[in-house]
Amino acid sequence: MIKKILIILFLIFSIGGIKAQDRVIDKKFTYWTRAYLEYQLSDPVVLDLEFDNRRYIIPHNQFQTMMRFTLHARVYSWLTVGSGFGYSLEYSEATNMSIPEIRPHQEFNAAHSKDNWDFSYRIRLEERFIQDTTRVINNSQITENREDSYSFGFRSRYSAGAEYALIPRDRNQGHLAVEASSEIMFTATFREFFDTFRQYVGFSYYLRKNSVLELGYLLSLEKNYRYNILFDFDNIRFTFRQSL
Repeated sequence: MIKKILIILFLIFSIGGIKAQDRVIDKKFTYWTRAYLEYQLSDPVVLDLEFDNRRYIIPHNQFQTMMRFTLHARVYSWLTVGSGFGYSLEYSEATNMSIPEIRPHQEFNAAHSKDNWDFSYRIRLEERFIQDTTRVINNSQITENREDSYSFGFRSRYSAGAEYALIPRDRNQGHLAVEASSEIMFTATFREFFDTFRQYVGFSYYLRKNSVLELGYLLSLEKNYRYNILFDFDNIRFTFRQSL
């Protein structure tokens, strides 16, 4: 019921002047495997490295591969600023052609704790350079090609999350927590303003203080304005985090 309400609200705010009866909802099932490495370069400076692999469950095809690094600097005990660079390959369902994207970003992260709760907030700004493609349909035969040009798009992302310790966090290992987060993304184009909404809930298990396993469910609603499709993703997400 909650998921249906979220889809309806997303459709209402992302119609962009297109008639409601023309919209199509495309249901997808994927799983994500992610690895995060965190390097403490100095007392206030941390380097994050991220690798993210996303695949469809049925059929078992590649959906997206992403790599990203972010350099963080601590301004206050509760606030960090960061800047980095990402590279993504998204695969077409029609032809399995990979579409490159170059994605610099800047971000602000805030966090605070109270009792068994940890709260986190992030604002991220992204400059997206996506390689242009052409698609030709001839007698149900689809042909896609990459062009030499790139299209630019600006996107802002706002996320908030909370984590509650089920097992006391002062233990060196065996600490278990439940976490939930929400994220919404906007573009700089008024008629295509609402881009993506994500809702996550899952568990975090600390093997040690610097090694964490995460497993959870991620709902992702993504609007494609070109073809007027709302992609409704159900995702299982597994993450390994390591601090060095």
